[in-house]
Amino acid sequence: MNDCRVVVGIELGTTHSGFGYAQISSTEDISFHTEWDGRSGTVKVPTVLSYDDEYNKVLSWGFPALEGKHIELFKLLLGKIVTQPPLPCEKAIIAYLRRFGKIVKETICKRWESIKFHNHVLIILTIPDDYKISIWTMRECAFKAGLLNYRYSQNLIVITESEAIAFFCMKHLKEHNLSVGEKFMVVKYENLSVILEEIENNFGGNLLDQEIIRFLEEQVGESTISLLKECQPQQLQYLQNVIKYFLMNFTGIRSEFNRFEFELEEYCPSLAEYCEGKYRNRMVRNNWILELSYLDAKALLDPVIETIMQLIDSCNNDCLPLSLVGKFAESQYLRSRIEEEFSTRVHIPPSPEAAIMKGAILYGKNYVNISDDGDIIENIQGHLSQTIIKFEEEKKKLQDENKLYNDLQEKHNDLTNKYGNLNDEFMKLEAQIKDIRLQGQREIQTTTDDLNKYKSLCENLQIKFDDANKYKLLYENSQMKYNYNYKSLYEKLQVKYDDATNKYNEEKNQHQKIVEDLESNIKEIEDKYLKNIQQLENQINEINQQHQNKIKLQEERENQIQNKLQDEIQASNNDLNNYKSLYDNLQKNYNDVMNKYNQEKNQHQIIVENMKINIEDKYLKDIQQLENQIIDNDQHHQTKIKLQEQQINQLQQSIELKETKLQSLEKEKDKLSVKNQNNTNLINQLVSSQSDDADQNQKNLNNDISELNKNLKKYITDLDRDVIVNMEGVRKLLLLYKCQTRITSQKDDLLLIQAVLQRHVIETIFSDATKYFQNTGQSGQDYLESDIINKASLLSTSLANASKYRTGNDEITRVASTKFRKQICLILDNCGFTDVKSNTICEHPFITFCKEKLNNIMNDLRIIKDQEKIAVENLAATIIREIIKIFWFRLKVYESFVVQYVWIPYNAKVDGKFMEGENFADVDNENLYVDLCYFPLIGRDLTSNNHKVYAPAKVFIRKNQQQIQ
Repeated sequence: MNDCRVVVGIELGTTHSGFGYAQISSTEDISFHTEWDGRSGTVKVPTVLSYDDEYNKVLSWGFPALEGKHIELFKLLLGKIVTQPPLPCEKAIIAYLRRFGKIVKETICKRWESIKFHNHVLIILTIPDDYKISIWTMRECAFKAGLLNYRYSQNLIVITESEAIAFFCMKHLKEHNLSVGEKFMVVKYENLSVILEEIENNFGGNLLDQEIIRFLEEQVGESTISLLKECQPQQLQYLQNVIKYFLMNFTGIRSEFNRFEFELEEYCPSLAEYCEGKYRNRMVRNNWILELSYLDAKALLDPVIETIMQLIDSCNNDCLPLSLVGKFAESQYLRSRIEEEFSTRVHIPPSPEAAIMKGAILYGKNYVNISDDGDIIENIQGHLSQTIIKFEEEKKKLQDENKLYNDLQEKHNDLTNKYGNLNDEFMKLEAQIKDIRLQGQREIQTTTDDLNKYKSLCENLQIKFDDANKYKLLYENSQMKYNYNYKSLYEKLQVKYDDATNKYNEEKNQHQKIVEDLESNIKEIEDKYLKNIQQLENQINEINQQHQNKIKLQEERENQIQNKLQDEIQASNNDLNNYKSLYDNLQKNYNDVMNKYNQEKNQHQIIVENMKINIEDKYLKDIQQLENQIIDNDQHHQTKIKLQEQQINQLQQSIELKETKLQSLEKEKDKLSVKNQNNTNLINQLVSSQSDDADQNQKNLNNDISELNKNLKKYITDLDRDVIVNMEGVRKLLLLYKCQTRITSQKDDLLLIQAVLQRHVIETIFSDATKYFQNTGQSGQDYLESDIINKASLLSTSLANASKYRTGNDEITRVASTKFRKQICLILDNCGFTDVKSNTICEHPFITFCKEKLNNIMNDLRIIKDQEKIAVENLAATIIREIIKIFWFRLKVYESFVVQYVWIPYNAKVDGKFMEGENFADVDNENLYVDLCYFPLIGRDLTSNNHKVYAPAKVFIRKNQQQIQ
């Protein structure tokens, strides 16, 4: 290594790459290349290649490659990702390093013209900490890319990014006075990795980019961003860089924040072409200006910063100083958050974006200096040791891959056997299909034979139909003959009718004189009849007026003097009887008049008949006139009689109406009495029902709580040796629930650990259920239970207002409202959060969400064997339903007043009336204090002397410190 004069540090980054260089013998600062094709002034270029449609030919790289069909993030193949690029990573790395290396060689040779690149330049290439491609493969890629003149050249050293950052930060951590063996931590945003602690998260440098993309999708639509990625990726990246540049200056202080507006037509002109629908309408209203508010900036940065904070916090106890590097380390908001949380222990070195390149160059200088000082053998031994370790790791990986291959081979054999079985079944099915086809052909032949039979029957029916048509023609001819005979007969009858009519007209003329004689008699009868009718009408009107007055008086006094109602009804009945008797008399008089009229009419007819016989040819004309007058008078008389009959009918109907009204009043009185009696009975029944249900509700509630506690114990498990407890997580839970007791081991503190886990399960379900029922803005089948509870609450409020602002029996309203609330809660207790019926039966979405969340939380706190884990996790859905039904539905059914539940606080004195526990033992309750409450106290009026306990609290107790001494 004595010929090395220049060290080049290359960072082959996930999203961007760059290189720096420095002369070994010089004390000058490290230089970085900042002039790239398509962009200048930046130390890094995008790690992007643009290929043709077949991914065979590279068209461009770096910034220009963003415009074409490009391959990016291929370095992530060194880590653990699911989505793979459409070509091998080695091919992409070689193609990129070939073009990148050309810039490196041109820059070095231009800076030092006497330098021979392959002889005088030491290249330090950084790779991720958990790379899957071996160092030899990376060396092979560098050789094929032209960075080396032969494969085994000592002018290339491959190190991890962690080693490079460590060398860079060692220079800037001297003020911490670290001793040999002490740990320090370096947080690098691009990888979110903790150096020397091997905590790594493969988000990569695109974490903030993903948040920005998500923000843009919310503003302009996912389809718009997808089209931009495909057609105009350079414009999209430019817009992302503008937003990131703005976010770097974000301080997190609202008073210092100035609202930022992006003119999309300037930064991303193609966006207007792809934006559609409601997003386009909104952008048009905003004049294609995208506003970034204070809350938007926080929403973009907080997820990234929270990830970094959690990463630092997870190792903060074991590492003394903290060093923050990477492009994102320049963020003022990140610095303020880190300094606020970790004070002066966090160090942000200068130019954190170039930390890896600087560290690589420092590593190269140190390597050359060690070689020059005569420690070559020791250095080689160290590298050989590292190489052996990595070879062992490679060997282990190869063994794992062989094991995986064997497993896959076994699965392949199983699939082959299954294929053979399926093929046999297929042959059987094919034979069955053949039999079915033969049977179908036989059935078709049978159907054809039947069809031929039907055709012959149809032909016979056609012959019969033709015969019927012939009979029809014969019938029509005979009908025409009958019509002709009928017509001639009708004409003869018409002649006879005309003769009879003329003879009748002659006879009618003879009646005229007789009619004149009868007019005077009829007039007298009519006057007498009208006089009687007038008298009857006057009497009826008087009676009707009297009756109306009495009814009006009765209606006015009905509510005040109800006891006298029967007497007035009796008086009305007497009047009605009188009225009926008058009507009967009137009907009798009318019948007498009609009888007399009929007698006179009969006598008149007899006289007329006699006159017809005696004077048939005499006075014919006078009789005709008289008969006409008689007919007219008769019609006039009949009209008057009909009018009188109508008046009588009207009077009769009026009487019936009055009678009906009186009967309705009697019925209404009876109904009021029955209604009052029913109301009284209803109140008694409701009150009795409440008292009868109280004991049963108490028993059901105790049974439900007992069953819930059993399921909670099964879900938490007995925490024996087969279950591993996260002691640190349990300690945090104890602090969360304000329990100051310290636990030392899983075995010694078993009961307390089980208690705090049970408390955490209940509290988690309480939190999720409260959010669900408070979510009043949602609708649909997923929020049916919340909708029912909210609407029932509104209806109960309306019923209370009805009792407050309307007259009526308040006791009925109160009891009925309570009954209604109980029925709603009983319905929800029966079918609330059960499986959903649609095309198929599926689990309630809220139960699924809450179950997955609860299982994830508990799996972090205690680890169970796989064969037991499934059975335990299946209990989560049952526990969630039981807790919601008890605390949201069953307690509201229990009493008409409010039932409450309370968590007993830490250090409260034990009271046997309100508490119970497994570790009470036989000790004096006066010396016991609550350590942790793991099931709440349920009751009413708990702070008054009239309190009632439905379910005591379950607590974990301890002795008072003074009693122990």
